[in-house]
Amino acid sequence: MTRFEIVADYIRRNTNSICQNWEQEVRANLDAAQERSTLTLIDSLPKYLEKLSLALTSGSESHIHEGKQVTEEYAEKRAEMEEYNLEQIIDEFRILRRVTFRELNNNVYIDNESAERINNFIDQGISHAAQRFVEVSNGKLIEATRAAEAANHAKSAFLANMSHEIRTPLGAIVGFIDLMKRRDLSREELDGYIAIIERNSGQLIRIIDDILDLSKVEAGMLLIEKVQVPLLDCLSEIGDIMGFRARENAIDFKIVTKTPIPDLIVSDPIRLKQILTNIVGNAIKFTDKGSVIVSVTYEDGFIEFEVSDTGPGITPEQLARIFKPFEQAETSTTRKFGGTGLGLILTKRLCEKMGGDLVLKSTEVGKGSVFTARIRVQVPTDAKMIPAREFAYSSRPMPAKFSYPNENTVFSRMRVLLVDDSPDNQSLIKILLNKMGIEVDLAGDGEDGVKKAQRSNYHLILMDVRMPKMDGFEATRVLRQSGYKGPIVALTAHAMKEEREKCFESGCTAFLSKPLHRESLVAILRKYQPAD
Repeated sequence: MTRFEIVADYIRRNTNSICQNWEQEVRANLDAAQERSTLTLIDSLPKYLEKLSLALTSGSESHIHEGKQVTEEYAEKRAEMEEYNLEQIIDEFRILRRVTFRELNNNVYIDNESAERINNFIDQGISHAAQRFVEVSNGKLIEATRAAEAANHAKSAFLANMSHEIRTPLGAIVGFIDLMKRRDLSREELDGYIAIIERNSGQLIRIIDDILDLSKVEAGMLLIEKVQVPLLDCLSEIGDIMGFRARENAIDFKIVTKTPIPDLIVSDPIRLKQILTNIVGNAIKFTDKGSVIVSVTYEDGFIEFEVSDTGPGITPEQLARIFKPFEQAETSTTRKFGGTGLGLILTKRLCEKMGGDLVLKSTEVGKGSVFTARIRVQVPTDAKMIPAREFAYSSRPMPAKFSYPNENTVFSRMRVLLVDDSPDNQSLIKILLNKMGIEVDLAGDGEDGVKKAQRSNYHLILMDVRMPKMDGFEATRVLRQSGYKGPIVALTAHAMKEEREKCFESGCTAFLSKPLHRESLVAILRKYQPAD
């Protein structure tokens, strides 16, 4: 055997020993290697040593090229590991060189020419691996840069859209409030202005709720409740709300059941209504003639809502964007119909969180679309199956009239403590309560609220939860710990399940979301008014 063949033969026969010694030294010297349960080079090292043996005996460029392929594959895998950098890549090859020569020097005679061939092979391996590592890393950097630029562009577009969407209803609210200052308004004009302010206020609340909900879904922080839900009541409520919108749009609206459905299900009633409101609301918004029909079916633990409309339909180009956050089918859609572009993606995420999905079943430009929302539900053992088509809701186009809430509700001899740090909120709520015959005391923070509650007797405390000095959560805890037994109703702008739970955990007896709706406030007052 030639001197090259002797060295190559030893490397082939002792590949396992070289690999084991290499891994021990790499783990002892490189932090990145200590974090890995397996080392990528172990997979490619036997193949690399085989190419080294062949290059030793033949000196052929083909084996050197094959060695290059092995090192490039190794470098590509290393580039996917965040803990590795270029210096550590080179160090692994240097350790391989050291281990290989130590093995050879201890067991066989190695001449200078063989040593030179080994050094050249490993040097080229270092060069090829380093070059490929840099190429892959740069590619990842370019890709990350493009993704960041796209995200930044999406964020800028979103902020611009949100600014427009928030300012549009806000402008209407401010403008009509200014008009209401005139003393020569008729009752009809006043009612019309109030209806416009109410409608735009609702739009603002929907925008904020959509943004908060989507951010929580994307962060994996949205919790789904599981409580018994009367399905027919839920469908009737959606029918009343959406039927009103359909009449405003002068289109027909129907809810029909195509299979037997359970009268009771276990699900999240708030999210279920949110899903239906979003899909049906979207269909009504984009349909200016014809109808919107909701078909309800139940099968194998899934409730399915098929929403068909006779709207404009969706083009293939628009289809690529409809399930992306902050995008509508086209920018002209936002200008014509308004909206944040969050509705469909939020609804899809909610359906997924509830064990189902939202899909576009069919669409035809100029004829309409069909969306299907599917969610998994549980059916209680005492639930009854309602035969197909026994439940139905239908709404025909008709002029919508504004009805002003009843102002004649009076609560005599009732005392309320209002704890809120906002002077404007204090003024608004106090006016509402005074007009209903309620005596109101004010506190500007939690500390002041605790003192006043402990000094006087109140039938009800309205407690804002976000305040300086002492927030509403802490103030409620202090009152409960001191033995206070009276009802405390939390007031908060954070209308989320977690916020409600936090209020109840602190000792609150009920919960009202800001902005306050007069009907909700009256319901709370009736519940806690003193007996005659």
